[in-house]
Amino acid sequence: MNFLRNALALSALLLFVVAPQSLSEKIRTTSAQAPDSSLKKQNVNDLDYATFPKRKNSEAAVIEWGHSAIINAVDAVAATFGVQPTSGAFFEVEASPLLASPLNAHVPLDNCDDVVGNIVLMTSSREMSFLDLALRAKDCEAAALVVVLVPEDDEGEGEAGADYIYPMEGDGDDEEAASIDFPCVMISLSSGNMLASAGEDQKSMPDRVRLYSGGDRPYFEDVSQISPMVYLIHNLLAGDEEADYLIGLAKNKVSKYDGEPNYLEGTAETSPQKSSLSRSFLWKGKFLDSTISAIDERIQQVTGFPPEHLSDFQVNMYESNGFESPHYDSMKSFYHEQSASILIFLTDGHEGGELVFPAADPPIKIRPKKGMGVVWHNSDENGQLDNHSVHGELRVAGNDAGDVKYTVKKWVFAQPQSHTRSIILPILFIPFGGQAPAFVKSFYNFCLTKWGADTGCERFHQTVIMILGLLVCGIVSIIGKLKDNMEKKKPEEKGKDSKKKK
Repeated sequence: MNFLRNALALSALLLFVVAPQSLSEKIRTTSAQAPDSSLKKQNVNDLDYATFPKRKNSEAAVIEWGHSAIINAVDAVAATFGVQPTSGAFFEVEASPLLASPLNAHVPLDNCDDVVGNIVLMTSSREMSFLDLALRAKDCEAAALVVVLVPEDDEGEGEAGADYIYPMEGDGDDEEAASIDFPCVMISLSSGNMLASAGEDQKSMPDRVRLYSGGDRPYFEDVSQISPMVYLIHNLLAGDEEADYLIGLAKNKVSKYDGEPNYLEGTAETSPQKSSLSRSFLWKGKFLDSTISAIDERIQQVTGFPPEHLSDFQVNMYESNGFESPHYDSMKSFYHEQSASILIFLTDGHEGGELVFPAADPPIKIRPKKGMGVVWHNSDENGQLDNHSVHGELRVAGNDAGDVKYTVKKWVFAQPQSHTRSIILPILFIPFGGQAPAFVKSFYNFCLTKWGADTGCERFHQTVIMILGLLVCGIVSIIGKLKDNMEKKKPEEKGKDSKKKK
């Protein structure tokens, strides 16, 4: 272990000796773009926010199709009438999907015989209430009703309207609403179009679909479909156990954030007076335990982000009065720019601590909900920094020592992560408790500021590989010497044994 520590320290020292100018000066010239000056003049606590989440676990539903190798799904919202989801996920219906005729069911369906025992799809309209649509489906003995929301003028236009969904309510006779004894869900127009072309010929619906409901399955909630693009993934963590496990991994490893840049772990330079938090970066790479592996696989499945583009977890701890001022996650001076961010709340129940996007229109505030993920894009479709992606975390209120907020963060990089980050560094950091030593972080900062992002990162990788080579050679040499010593001792021991016999 001492040999490894000394090798890393020596390599860093040699390169610092040849630095042409102050490291701190070089770093400051390449720090991340600062938030717009108008935000600095505003008190982020005084903005008129649109507050999320708005959806509840009791509304969660999903429609799936495909086989074990390829599963496709669209998000749905359960109605306030009909068979309702419970707190646990359970299977509801598997049947063939069928379009109603007419689609908006303003008159009794003329394909009622075909609807019997199947999942019928209808479109919303001003002429028919949601309960009326459900009664039409009941008359035809449908197994379930799926309403495709066609946005009206007051529900938004364009892409935002096409993704809009909400719980259907039974406006009308309570007795009629109580008579609906099958699942009724709403899907968005874009999801309806996806489902309508999901068949093998890509012009029809799949032969069979599965309608699930239940509160512990991941489900989505759109927050903003325009700059910045933000959405929520409820139940991204499977129960409190996974959240508590992540906290346990980092609890004794977090250190106070001092405002210094840490490009190796994706943090730009900020004033320590403008943020108050502690953090720990979990260098796991490809060496994941079963719990982390399960979380990673779930993130990949529900977001669609390639695993090789995802960073390791960074755990952030905000004690009472802890906060983080508005900042950008994407750093132009950082190799492999963060194109998107994934934040997961590990605690809730405390006052304050909301995640805010003050530059959004309207400004966005997201309340902590344990196990819920927030995904946002830091870059626009042209790969340029989205100025509206600036975000911060409000102060955690309260003076109780138990008022501690934990979050965990992953970044989605524009380019795949190197084997240096995913394999070599996690191995080299084992003697340091799985944490990157300060001199390694400083050395990485130095490489980027001296040679630029691309060349500097390559120099860093080359140095790390060189250190690994030296370590391997050293270990082989030590093993060889031990083997030689053992072989030398064998004749001596044999000689001693023969003398004893004489």
